[in-house]
Amino acid sequence: MDMDTLAENYIYSSDLDQDILAETYEGDLEYMHCMFETFVETIEEEIQLLAKVIEAKRLKEVRKIIHKIKPNFSMVGLTGHYQQAITLERLCDSLDAFSPELEEKAVIFLNEVKTSRKIIHSETQKLEQALSNT
Repeated sequence: MDMDTLAENYIYSSDLDQDILAETYEGDLEYMHCMFETFVETIEEEIQLLAKVIEAKRLKEVRKIIHKIKPNFSMVGLTGHYQQAITLERLCDSLDAFSPELEEKAVIFLNEVKTSRKIIHSETQKLEQALSNT
């Protein structure tokens, strides 16, 4: 199967924003695979670091990490996480000190990202399989 046919017939996970992925990658599954692979390789370290700064209740560091990882969610079709990151950034900006509300929302976000990492890992493997058949 040629790359154009593969791209036309590729079915994204229903957990991902298919419109964003189609717009971002324009059928370039090799590039998409590369970006997904990078996400899987790097997000774990960021998640661990975010968990540490949440536990230490360090407001500025929480905001910094969330801001840093935010664009990655769009690149892999996790637009809900992207929006959550924006909300968390704004909450951090509105606070003078770490708050119970921020902790609660940040922990929820962190747990959802951990779950979504598995979805992206699975999608990366699916892309790899599809690309190996070309």
